Amino acid sequence: MKSSFLLSLIASAALTLGGHAELEDVSSQFFAAVQSGDPEQLTKVFMESPTRDQSIADFISALPLIESGSIQLAPTHKELVIGELGASLVRFHYGKSRRAEYELLICVKTANGWQVFPWGSDSDLEVLSKQRSPDEQIHLKLFKEWKVLMTQQLEEDAN
Repeated sequence: MKSSFLLSLIASAALTLGGHAELEDVSSQFFAAVQSGDPEQLTKVFMESPTRDQSIADFISALPLIESGSIQLAPTHKELVIGELGASLVRFHYGKSRRAEYELLICVKTANGWQVFPWGSDSDLEVLSKQRSPDEQIHLKLFKEWKVLMTQQLEEDAN
């Protein structure tokens, strides 16, 4: 009951606030950067942040695994936008595992349009959270709950 109420609340917020086309565009740019293997393209997609250099370094170290197919990333075309923040759900496959894992691509509307927030850990998300208003801090927590609910739904749909 609680999860269906929360999901409907999130869905109604997303419907009233829009922004999905722009979020899909920046997500597509992110995937193009990953597929090209060009860290410079990631630099353009990632917003300015103290976490950006580390995220690009992590990408460079994972690049051989991505190129060999040991790590596969794919969009799910599931997005949620609340105000100036957005989340896009990304599907990961590691090795030959048939089970998908999901992660959030957190996006922020900046003066340059929508950009991806470079993060790899919860402490990185705390950096973003501290830069945002109290309401937006709540939105970031809602994104995490939305990820859990969407993951459950995608796994149920797959079975």
